[in-house]
Amino acid sequence: MVFEGTILETLLINRLNGTFAGPVDCLVTTNIYSHDRQQVLIPAGTKVLGEAKKVEAFGHNVWPFSFTGSSCRTVTPSASTNSRV
Repeated sequence: MVFEGTILETLLINRLNGTFAGPVDCLVTTNIYSHDRQQVLIPAGTKVLGEAKKVEAFGHNVWPFSFTGSSCRTVTPSASTNSRV
């Protein structure tokens, strides 16, 4: 289980535009291990798919992203898909 708030080192692989809501596609660059480091929970090369919200007002410097719940999926290098991280 990967706990909420876990930092994943990723690389953004799609272009984002703050004027529209849309998908956020990232590629995990390092393995994510279990708390005791005995198991790889998310292997490097896994795609993490989330959602970006539209920037609502001019001058906002915060861009809301979501990688939780139904908006988050992972696709591992072996092509298996999970609906939650």
